[in-house]
Amino acid sequence: QVEDTANLYGRIKLLCEQIVKRCSDNFLIVRPSMLLGKYSRENNLIRILRGTADEVSLSADSTLNCVLYEDVLSFIKLSLEKDIKGVFNLTAKDNLSLNEIAKYFAKKIPIFGNYCYKTGFFSNEKIKKICPSFGKTTRDNIETFLSQLK
Repeated sequence: QVEDTANLYGRIKLLCEQIVKRCSDNFLIVRPSMLLGKYSRENNLIRILRGTADEVSLSADSTLNCVLYEDVLSFIKLSLEKDIKGVFNLTAKDNLSLNEIAKYFAKKIPIFGNYCYKTGFFSNEKIKKICPSFGKTTRDNIETFLSQLK
């Protein structure tokens, strides 16, 4: 529901989805969480993973949900091939705190900031039935991403 969305950005995205749904019966709306891949932009997470972050703006208890570009691409290709329609949350099966990520993956733990970003939890049951790669955890996806950087 648009009314239930806490911020303007989220409301505008949902309004755009409603327009698409109203104007077409033949639509595919994908809602990916944070994308990881070769062309990921240099954000707090990437800097932590690469070991280049002395300090970040996000707090340690900020949460992230990460998926891989390659899994999103696989789903889009499958959707075109099998004429899949609808709205899909392309998410990992869990969220992780930035502190958990840093403790597990970082070469050095950065100084965390004060801005707390909380990724909501969105069910990915619908996408997992079609594309099992979305049954992976955020940690699995970060491990794959890091192995691709080498």
